[in-house]
Amino acid sequence: MLLHPEVQKKAQEEIDRVIRRDRLPELSDHGSLTYLQCVMDETMRWQPVLPIGIPHQTTADDTYRGMHIPKGAIIVANSRGLTWDETKFHDPRSFKPERFLPKPDGAGEVPSPNTVYGWGRRICAGRFLADNSVWIAMARILAVFSITPLKDAEGHLMKPDVKFTTEMTRHVKPFKCDILPRDEKARLLIINASLD
Repeated sequence: MLLHPEVQKKAQEEIDRVIRRDRLPELSDHGSLTYLQCVMDETMRWQPVLPIGIPHQTTADDTYRGMHIPKGAIIVANSRGLTWDETKFHDPRSFKPERFLPKPDGAGEVPSPNTVYGWGRRICAGRFLADNSVWIAMARILAVFSITPLKDAEGHLMKPDVKFTTEMTRHVKPFKCDILPRDEKARLLIINASLD
């Protein structure tokens, strides 16, 4: 949201329109916040946490697209290659949640959750819990907070310096920003939620 304030604004507008401003989003609101779902899908596609999948070993000889894969071979899936596949995603290196909206509102592209959670018998058993946890966190954070760059001494917004690790798992390196309540109504929602 720091790198794409226009996306943050659009997601907040959807939350305000659907949920209004008198409560926090709940999981039951999931189906009503379609743009927010697109933001989540795009976040996972754009920078997958595991860019190179966990190695697996074949249990039998196999053939894939005419290539022989012997029993015992180690297979490593290129998740990043799949999420940045130019035959499935237009301009894949760009962050564009609208790509997942149906036409004519968006590009009508289809998210591929299996590239994030694995494949076949070894697919992540916790993927539904993970999806729901990420979705509700995003919904509630965007409902009440604005995430903005820091300001310099003259009060101008500074360009955010956001970088990612290049290890087996991919994470955002520490960065500075402002995360503040959107307004007084949001501040009261935060206070009331902390008292529950």
